[in-house]
Amino acid sequence: MKIYKNLPLGTVVKLKGIRRYIMITSKDTTYNNYNCDYIGVYYPYGFSSQEELLPFNNDMIVKIIFLGNTNY
Repeated sequence: MKIYKNLPLGTVVKLKGIRRYIMITSKDTTYNNYNCDYIGVYYPYGFSSQEELLPFNNDMIVKIIFLGNTNY
């Protein structure tokens, strides 16, 4: 399995065990005392409540659907 690292904000990914796509909104953070690589929201719905934020790590990413903007 390929490990994706340092993906830019706005990237849309498919995660293991989740049917909908997830858009990355935050990187390298802590959520509910859980250190995670990313926090995302359901795409294309976006943020609607605190309960819908999804913390996840690089090893949970199955596929990149869309790569967010980069300056490199």
